[in-house]
Amino acid sequence: IYMAGNWTTSGSILALPNCGFSVTGCGGGGGEGCGTLFFSEYIEGGGVNKCLEIYNPTGSAIDLAAGGYAINLYSNGSTSANTFNLSGTIAAGDVFVFCDDGADAAFLAEADQITTSSLWNGDDAIELVNSAGTLDIIGSIGHDPGSRWESNNGNDTQNQTLVRNSNIFQGVTVNPDLPGIDGFPTLETEWTEFAQDYVDDLGSHTFDGCPPPAECSIDDIMVALSSGCDDNGTININ
Repeated sequence: IYMAGNWTTSGSILALPNCGFSVTGCGGGGGEGCGTLFFSEYIEGGGVNKCLEIYNPTGSAIDLAAGGYAINLYSNGSTSANTFNLSGTIAAGDVFVFCDDGADAAFLAEADQITTSSLWNGDDAIELVNSAGTLDIIGSIGHDPGSRWESNNGNDTQNQTLVRNSNIFQGVTVNPDLPGIDGFPTLETEWTEFAQDYVDDLGSHTFDGCPPPAECSIDDIMVALSSGCDDNGTININ
């Protein structure tokens, strides 16, 4: 944009400073919607065999404490959460496992953080958040479905292990806000169910990758006024 030879004018050349130029709003972060963490496994096992696995689809390590990452647990249809602040770092393409401290040894062997607090049953909604807002939701916040959420294909959230399908690249960021046993609509389309105390997939996640970033096209740029570069090296244009 700053090269005079790229411009056609009416009898004069407008001198533009040698500044950087960028376009925003066209995706990024590895792909559309792949800039945040999401739940990759849910375990509602026997006794206190309860774990959640969180996957990092981005290309960078994420410091959980610095980013304000937390798990919010909404019990029995409540809209008030019991919050578990997370700490540690998730490497790019890796997982973070959160478990009850009383879970069996096979579960705790994969745990990155444990808690002594009571955790979820099949009718409790769970939310993953950071300082920017909601990243993912299991269930429907503010609704008690009875004993569990259930889908048409038989998946349910009680006494089960649920593994996120490999083609899913982002979480549920808007609360479904739906009553009843079928109030968790992505349970059927985004999760695969395994037995109650299935542990083989805990600690890793199969991921197909991010979709390609959205494309941008620029049809026209009009230079209204150029008075040098601002402090960020961005040319002043309209």
